[in-house]
Amino acid sequence: MKSKISFAFNGNSINRWRSIVILSVISLIFISAEGIYAGILNVGVGQTYTTIQSAVDAAMDDDIINIVTSPITECGITVDVNVTIKGQGKNQTIVQGDVTTGTAADRIFTIPAGTSVQLQDMTISNGYAAEGGAIYSQGTLTVTRCIIRDNITYDGSDGTPEDQPGDPGGNGGGIAVFGGTLNLHESTIYHNTTGSGGNGVLTPTIRLQVEKVAVGDVAVGYMPKIAPVIY
Repeated sequence: MKSKISFAFNGNSINRWRSIVILSVISLIFISAEGIYAGILNVGVGQTYTTIQSAVDAAMDDDIINIVTSPITECGITVDVNVTIKGQGKNQTIVQGDVTTGTAADRIFTIPAGTSVQLQDMTISNGYAAEGGAIYSQGTLTVTRCIIRDNITYDGSDGTPEDQPGDPGGNGGGIAVFGGTLNLHESTIYHNTTGSGGNGVLTPTIRLQVEKVAVGDVAVGYMPKIAPVIY
């Protein structure tokens, strides 16, 4: 004779073990669904997140922030979680501080100390800041298949180059890294400038790894402190 399963919460008979199994399966389904959808956060017009910063604020470690529309005009993005931010290709996805060069309110990305961030498959342009026109990092930064161009750091107040006494311009027209690690892969860095001084490429006091990187930045008054690495 087949057993009958009934469910009630008012004292009627319940097949305890089968109920536990059923509830466990339902719980696993919810957990699995959450795991599927929590890993990728889409950014763009008509997406759940319309800005990169809002996606970063919602992200957890190891999530992927996927930029699906272009251009994204946004600056002052602080990435304080260990994530990958990726576009659809360095010639397809543009993240720009403003629509014109030298008018943005801030750089594009800031990476705090203790954070590991990967930037992939995008152009990063038109940032404007005191240090690191496009990116300022104190963490571990990996840039892969990106173009970093048309970013600017401020003038120094007395017009002296960065390697002379006085008040120099900002470091890193493209990227400034202080105390962190920078890994550059298959990327191009060019047409980033400083004002009256500073380093047009990046700051020298870092652990640096480069692979298939073309560097063609400009520094006013003196040569950049690292040699270009050409394909």
